[in-house]
Amino acid sequence: MKAEAESLLSAFEQILPEHYQSSIVRQSQVQMAIDILDFLQPTNPKRILIVEAPVGTGKSLGALLPAMQFVQNSIKRVLYATSTINLQGQLMREEVPLLQKMGLIKKPLLAMGKSNYYCHVEFENNMEKLEGFEGKFSQYFTDADTGQRNDFENLFEPVPNAIWEQVLLKASRFECGRCRFWPTCPTRIHRQRFLNPSNDLVITNHDQLIRSTLNAMSEDTSEEIVPTTPGVIILDEAHDFQENHAGQLESVLHEYELGKIKRFLPKDCRSEMNQVEQELRQFMINERQRLVSKNGRYSIPERAKLLLEKMKPILHKALNNLVSNINQNDSRDPSDIVESILIKIDHLLDEKANISWVEYEDLSFTSITRKFPTEFRKLLMQLKVRNKLIIMSGTLTAEGDFTSMLERWRLGSHEVITRSFSSPFDFKKQARIYVPDNLVRHRGHVEIDPIYLGNQVQHIKKLIEATNGRTLILTTSKQHMDDVHQQLHEHTKQLNLTLLKQGQASVERLSKTFKEEEHSVLIGSGSFYSGLSVPGKSLISVILTKLPFPVPDDPYLSLIGEGMEDDLFNLVLYPNMMVKLTQAIGRLIRDIKDYGVVTILDPRVYENDQYGHLIRRAFESQGYQFTRSEQQVFRFFKRCDKNLPKVTYKQYKRSQLQISTRLSGKPEKRNVPRKVAVETHAAKKEVVKVTEQQWLFYERVCELKGKPLGRPKKLRSPRALYEALYAMFYTGNEDVKFVVEEFPYINEAQRAEFSTYNGAGLMRSYRMSEEELAQLQQRLSSKNKLA
Repeated sequence: MKAEAESLLSAFEQILPEHYQSSIVRQSQVQMAIDILDFLQPTNPKRILIVEAPVGTGKSLGALLPAMQFVQNSIKRVLYATSTINLQGQLMREEVPLLQKMGLIKKPLLAMGKSNYYCHVEFENNMEKLEGFEGKFSQYFTDADTGQRNDFENLFEPVPNAIWEQVLLKASRFECGRCRFWPTCPTRIHRQRFLNPSNDLVITNHDQLIRSTLNAMSEDTSEEIVPTTPGVIILDEAHDFQENHAGQLESVLHEYELGKIKRFLPKDCRSEMNQVEQELRQFMINERQRLVSKNGRYSIPERAKLLLEKMKPILHKALNNLVSNINQNDSRDPSDIVESILIKIDHLLDEKANISWVEYEDLSFTSITRKFPTEFRKLLMQLKVRNKLIIMSGTLTAEGDFTSMLERWRLGSHEVITRSFSSPFDFKKQARIYVPDNLVRHRGHVEIDPIYLGNQVQHIKKLIEATNGRTLILTTSKQHMDDVHQQLHEHTKQLNLTLLKQGQASVERLSKTFKEEEHSVLIGSGSFYSGLSVPGKSLISVILTKLPFPVPDDPYLSLIGEGMEDDLFNLVLYPNMMVKLTQAIGRLIRDIKDYGVVTILDPRVYENDQYGHLIRRAFESQGYQFTRSEQQVFRFFKRCDKNLPKVTYKQYKRSQLQISTRLSGKPEKRNVPRKVAVETHAAKKEVVKVTEQQWLFYERVCELKGKPLGRPKKLRSPRALYEALYAMFYTGNEDVKFVVEEFPYINEAQRAEFSTYNGAGLMRSYRMSEEELAQLQQRLSSKNKLA
């Protein structure tokens, strides 16, 4: 065994058990760490490793320990990017101190997103809106170490979102450099450390890594926010990474911007703009009221497009007027503001170049380039050029199959290493999934359905009474979150339970309060579906008010599913929902001693013939038991309260680890048994099926060339089908360009792979043109005459 592998194994077998005062060593965690160390070796040519490690694997430490060991005594560093603030906080509180104690981390830095930092200029501009927080913010500016919101809340008290939004950092780095508070600003001083080369570990979010990479790729070489070439990048919570990348490319126009811009317009344009803007606003409010769900992305209605189009000549007229009357003393030229709105409207209406949508919950319009799938692949390729890229999540596959994820990410299976691990928990003993049998479906023709809401709240009240709080409620929209919170306020007060709601304080502060106050109920939406980890009795009940399906015709999902239109539901929509559902259910069991019930207040789990049985089968295969009986749920809670489920981790055995020759230093053994009793396995070989679109293209070509129609069994893969089509043209000495350019590839990776084929092994026939045939006949005739 090589020294670095031996050192890693010793850490898991001796140092960690001593630190946690436990004899438990997790087989899957050690295997994951060994796989990562092997991947990081300079002799391993692969640049991307994708790891699916469910709750209980210990993936954060399983990745950080080998990564930090690998970069020791080198110029390489580690950048760890997450999607949620909760996970960033957990890393800094738990994993980082341990690795510092082991001597593997010397200088860690938490580089949070911009909205988590305090700005004293914003404080001065909005003092009248701070509702009693003025003195605390003023003192914080003097005493703060980092300028982070969580630090403020630790020093003083939780600050509601509405208050924090008045003081959060909005200025660019250039604007910060010109600020009069620049010399003493704690936010500026801390954020300036983001790029310090002495940081051996930088913990940040997806957005800052993406923006920094895009800056590095841009022609004007904009400055990075966090380092993009540290040597090792760990992308955790990777199930959100593609959508977060889209967020950085989006052009967003909020309806309120159209209202605010009117004050910049000349008088003769203002009234015209006011009339169109009010008409658009009222139309959008009416549309919002008739929807089943206000949460999600919807195609922009034609009426809204017409009204946006109607604004363009008004804004152009205003822009021409403003440009000719520029006031040099204005801090910001109004013409810039008007022009930026015009550009956003142009993007929204340019259907050739962009895909656009509306989100009714906050009345905003968004557009994104149709080249997004290609742009996303470019981003990944940029990240891997000078880094080893580790992509991790607890939910990336459909039951261990990476095919759907690789297709959506435009990655070929030959470009990556994939690893999938099984959970160490015994869900049969530790958990139940409860779907009540008397649920009411939402009636979409009213804004707030009182019967639907009442039915949900009735079930929730019974559950929180049975558990005495200790409940996380997850909704799919802010509106529903507010409605449920309002309905539960008095009831929880009577039960002497603490009721918490997303937005009352920072996500990290709310999570901390929820953990510490055992008899509490927390209601949240998107941010709490992943990243929240509450082991122990503070969380024994997770309630989902609805299956987290995206909008059926979500334009964004159509964009990432380009080339998969014939099976968009199975390849994109359903996997997207299952990732979010699995993440939500994963909030419940976080430790071998945990127990609890996940309640899904959505009858489709049983009543939908298309996918209800698929949902049940997916979780039953993991050991979960479904029930529709309220009494069974209450009995389960009582039984577990008295006697914790007796569950133990599988016994760790070093001999059952799969260790490569790069680390073992031994020649590879032959005749290794196929079934090895460990909790990890390489991902199933991706079997890419021929899409319906590809079959239709094949049949169209056969029809044009007079070939027999049908779908031969021997053409089981897209590659085989492509080569068969190629042969039809190649062997007939026809131009193969038609096949190369028109074949419906499922993604750019497939196009790149197939383009290397050149007809090797095929016999090319040659047909003479009529002119060549006439010349040949003439020569033969001449020879005959001579004879």
